[in-house]
Amino acid sequence: MPSRWRASAIPPPWRAGWDGSAHKGICGRLWSLIGAGSIGQAIARRVSAGRHVLIADLRPDAAEQTAQTLREAGFTVTAVQVDIASCASVEGLRRGQRRWVR
Repeated sequence: MPSRWRASAIPPPWRAGWDGSAHKGICGRLWSLIGAGSIGQAIARRVSAGRHVLIADLRPDAAEQTAQTLREAGFTVTAVQVDIASCASVEGLRRGQRRWVR
């Protein structure tokens, strides 16, 4: 297996030299969650207080239903469709994150 696919080839965030600069500006204000099921809802409720929650799911109806449930609980939520099997879809989600935090 090529070294680029080994887990050790990806430096963990706690390794010296990593400062999180790629996330400066939105870090702490946006919580992106892929998966709109009950586990996703539970995670969002647990860690998203005071943040904008971005619910991404392959099924837009499921994402919107979860978003509505969280809105009723007092969260600020945006629902989007993403196909994690598509690099272009995931990259679009990553690029669009700044748009949802204003």
